[in-house]
Amino acid sequence: MEADTINQSADREADSLAPLQIVDPCQTHSYGLNSSKTEMYGALSSQYGALDPQTIARLEKAILFCHVRAFEEAAKIFESFPIDLLNHPVIVYEHSMVYWLQWSLLDCAKVLQEAFTWAETNAKSIDQPGIYTLLRVVSGKLDVFTKTHFTKARDSMREIRAWLLNIPYSQYTEIQVKGKKVQCIVHYYFLLRCAAHVTHSFDANYFRQIPQVSAKSELLNISKLREHLQDQGHLRQARAILDTEVGFLTSQGAKKEACRSLLRACARSESIEPIWLIEGRARLQLAQNLSQEHQVEDANREFELAGTLLQQAPVLASQNNSVLFVELAKLRSTQRTDESLILKDWVNFIEQASSTEDYYIISTALTAAADNALEVLRKTPSDINRKIFWQWQPLAESMLEEVGDIYFLYIGRIATANTALFFAKNYGAILKWFQDFDVKYPNFNLWAIKIAGKRVEKQIYAEIGDKLNLHKTAKEMETLTMQMDAFWSDEGYNPPHRPDQQQSRMLSKLTFGSELTQEQNKTLDYVWYSQWAEPTVDTSLATEQILLQWLKQDAAKGKLTQAQLETILAVEKKPQEQVDVYHLLSQLTPERLSSHLYGSSSSPVPATSWATIFSTLHDWLIDNADYDDEERHYLIVKLQENKVYKSWSSAADRVIECENVIALGSRFNAKVKRTITFDLGHWLGCLAALKVIKYNEIHGHELLNEEIPEFGEILDNYNTALEYYRQQGQLYPQAVILRGIALLYFHAAKILRPAALLAFLESLDSANDIYERMREGWKYLRGWDKVEKLLIASQEPMRLQIFPLSIHIYCQFQASHHQVRNELIWNQIQVAKSIGLGWLMRTNGLEQPEGISIESLERSSDFEALPTITAEEMQIITDDAGSDALYVDWYNGSSPGRNTSELLIATTSQGKTPQVLAIGMTWDKVNAILDKFLLLDVDDLCRIDAKKLLHKLNPLVAPLATLSKPGQVLVFSAVGRLHRVPLHALLVAGEVLIRRNPVVYSSSMTVLNVAFQNRKAFEQKFLDPYKAAIFGDPPSERGIETLASTAMKFSVKPHIHDSFTVQRFETALRDPSLNLIHYHGHVTFEENAPTDHGLELQDRRFTLRDVIDLAPLPNLSYHATLLGCGSGMSKTSVSNDVVGLVPAFLYAGAASTVSTLWRFDDEDATLYSTYFYEEFEWPMANVQGGRVDLARANQRAILKIMKLKPELYHWAPFVLNGYWMMHVSGGERP
Repeated sequence: MEADTINQSADREADSLAPLQIVDPCQTHSYGLNSSKTEMYGALSSQYGALDPQTIARLEKAILFCHVRAFEEAAKIFESFPIDLLNHPVIVYEHSMVYWLQWSLLDCAKVLQEAFTWAETNAKSIDQPGIYTLLRVVSGKLDVFTKTHFTKARDSMREIRAWLLNIPYSQYTEIQVKGKKVQCIVHYYFLLRCAAHVTHSFDANYFRQIPQVSAKSELLNISKLREHLQDQGHLRQARAILDTEVGFLTSQGAKKEACRSLLRACARSESIEPIWLIEGRARLQLAQNLSQEHQVEDANREFELAGTLLQQAPVLASQNNSVLFVELAKLRSTQRTDESLILKDWVNFIEQASSTEDYYIISTALTAAADNALEVLRKTPSDINRKIFWQWQPLAESMLEEVGDIYFLYIGRIATANTALFFAKNYGAILKWFQDFDVKYPNFNLWAIKIAGKRVEKQIYAEIGDKLNLHKTAKEMETLTMQMDAFWSDEGYNPPHRPDQQQSRMLSKLTFGSELTQEQNKTLDYVWYSQWAEPTVDTSLATEQILLQWLKQDAAKGKLTQAQLETILAVEKKPQEQVDVYHLLSQLTPERLSSHLYGSSSSPVPATSWATIFSTLHDWLIDNADYDDEERHYLIVKLQENKVYKSWSSAADRVIECENVIALGSRFNAKVKRTITFDLGHWLGCLAALKVIKYNEIHGHELLNEEIPEFGEILDNYNTALEYYRQQGQLYPQAVILRGIALLYFHAAKILRPAALLAFLESLDSANDIYERMREGWKYLRGWDKVEKLLIASQEPMRLQIFPLSIHIYCQFQASHHQVRNELIWNQIQVAKSIGLGWLMRTNGLEQPEGISIESLERSSDFEALPTITAEEMQIITDDAGSDALYVDWYNGSSPGRNTSELLIATTSQGKTPQVLAIGMTWDKVNAILDKFLLLDVDDLCRIDAKKLLHKLNPLVAPLATLSKPGQVLVFSAVGRLHRVPLHALLVAGEVLIRRNPVVYSSSMTVLNVAFQNRKAFEQKFLDPYKAAIFGDPPSERGIETLASTAMKFSVKPHIHDSFTVQRFETALRDPSLNLIHYHGHVTFEENAPTDHGLELQDRRFTLRDVIDLAPLPNLSYHATLLGCGSGMSKTSVSNDVVGLVPAFLYAGAASTVSTLWRFDDEDATLYSTYFYEEFEWPMANVQGGRVDLARANQRAILKIMKLKPELYHWAPFVLNGYWMMHVSGGERP
């Protein structure tokens, strides 16, 4: 995109050098001027017509001022014209050019719009070809920049093409050379180049047929016209053509020769044309071309000559700003190795230019300075270089927005977003930036540029694993592509389809070996291939499908020999045997081709055979095939990449193939490098991982000694990859490589080798720090109101592997260090369980900023540590509760990818060191029990067998017999699917746990801490009166009666029937003084759609999405009783967070909830409601400061039901989550 930005800037500069010039087909006129002595500067002098000599003189003076960039003086002259002259089309055009060259685009558009309005009011004919064609074209070009529409520009191109198509330039008359046709072509070619930047789906050659040449020439048509103009002595027109021509010439040599050709014509000219202007601008163009070829001495000489010539303009020296324009061109083409020196030059230049109102020079200089600061930052990432970059970029964008240049504003925004993405990973701020832009400019219709912006968004969604928005954005890109394709087919024009040429690529920037998941890579491969080949039914075989298609095509064309095909298809034949390889090829499928190339588990392709096959493929694809460069290189690298991923060969062979991939990436040609980014760091990481496997295969054991040569070689690969990503400024890959380094040290650290242990822990800490830096942007990620985004925070597979790795190592510490070991394990468990809901609640992750700020993008090494509960905070909770509590965590301590280690139980209580014990059950064994228990239906749960099955999990709580005291509040944080099991129904020393202890649940202790802090903050503000909201639609008469009595207890009217609606429920939840909300009704939960978990109100389901959409609601801390079938059911994420109504309510403002784990009998819910709220009897609260212990209220309610109905089904599903103490004081007893 940086290259695109430079090209766009060049377009803008080229246009400012050569205003578009189209004139009316009219006869010549006498202007009353002595043409033998007077220089003429106007592009439309043949159109002066009836203008009087005084008006012409003033107009020419204004145009002269415009040429020397004295825009204020020029504008004053135009503004002095009376209204009828000011709206004369020639004067309108030259007036608009003042603002166009000044790059004050909104003022330019205003001049043209006022002229069109005046012409229509005064019944002027503006629809016929002529001078108003020019005004319409300029208006169309302004639409591209200010309104980002290309429709007017496209229609002008079609009109001009139809106008000039059948007229060879050799037949142009003298007046046509000076006027209509030549100037029309200048403007036409600018639009043609602009079209190439905003769309890919038009045929440029279709439009390049003008100017039409009468004989074939090796030169471009436009170059031939420029030479013709020089030969005829029309140097002003030739110079205008030159500025456009160089944009289409592909070689620097041709560009320089075009400039020198015009200079030679100037040297022999005896005309009265302003040679100082023509030669000066030609030399300026030549100087820039020389500078780009590093011919510094020659370039500086030409820059000096250009400046000297342009200073010869017949104006006062104080009015001539040409020297500033020359200096700008010189700085932009300066080639230096030290970008910081160039940046200092830009600082000085901008200080000098800021005194003018030349917005083109200022905005171009600011943009160039920002680009230069970006290069400094990329080469030397540092805090100071980040700050320097963020000083320049906002200034450039502010200037562009001020002048109305939305075109370059968006391009700059893409470059800035890519920078922020690389160096800050501030995903949310970047996405919000683009989304705010879309809101402000909803009709941005420059498709190719918009697709580039969408590509940045897609990259963000890919990195954070947001598949929903990844596919949504890809679909938006597809829609934009279809719109782009359809645009040129309007009004009868349809670009020819060429099968061998890619049309409308959505992915013009591909990365091999990026950090996308395998599934996402398959999706992107399919999107890429589908742009230039027939769709494949199996995206995993996309490479083979395309290869097979090309093999068949080139075999039919005779571009592949019999011997080549036999090698590629691995044909086995006897000597002298003839094989019909073309018949084999016709019968081949992608699956069979894949088998030929890579083999199978039983018959792998030997490395030597693959080398022969690949060499043949490489020679054909790279040297002989006619397909596009990017397509051929992409395919050849994907084939070699697949050899690494799909190969059944040994690790030793795969190491060789991986090295071959790296070698291929280094040999991309310049054209391919502009399209395909080769991720060297990824492949170095792969190489290191394969070398580890190779070592294990050869030696039969893991790397246990960091001092052996193989270890050092692998570590070097990892460190080189890490340095590569640091230079690139990419955070996520750094974390992945650091995790790889930690795994390299893992086995040596496991046997407690000191150096390995230290390196292992340092690598994990560094990786975790990077993940935290990345998360800073997540807090602002628009769309956190969708539960899918909430899941992102709890599903970082690579990150989640850090914690079991470290815990597994800590478990190896000797018993003599048990105190340190236990504290480390406890802390790691808290961090591991806090990366999802706990992190969101603690950081207020749903809150979005008012707008993007420089500070939010300027992230450096400073970041907020992952918020987790501390020992001091747990002590505060216990003290506030007024009774002792034991905090209990379970964790799967197996190393990543295995579930064979015993589960850990970790506990801590008031002022005591954490205790960590193995419980004698592996996670595999626990899962086997859960597989059966979670399938039990209502009838099963009523049977004694249900208790017996559940009690197989008793070892999970067995240590509590000695670690806890009867009556002590137990706060449980489960792991995995244990969140869906009534752990309070297990037996401790033969006694049902809920009978022995009150039990409270929380997905993590951090979630508990946030709930506690919210409740304390709320209770400091709202103590009187106690406010409740009662909602219900119980299925039984007794349930309805109990709902009414509950409402009476709290002196409120229950919301039933017509008031049992989503609107009423939302209103209640938004009430900042709400203390309690009670729901008794139906709940829907589907295992395969947990995000649709919801309360069934009268008008519709109120889902967890709706609950989360309410957040963040300030100062809320209510209790929510959710008596519905399975209101506490959930789906567990890989981070042990739960997805369901309970966490949604806790996030949206509840400090505690009561819910149920399965479908229940409504009579049980009625009993629970009656018994639970007995603790809320007002005599207890008559004293200011009275509180309810929800844990004991829940325990007593369950025990009373258990006494009446001892079956597990009736009493076990009721669970309490959150902080268990609650104020109920204030007000009179109901």
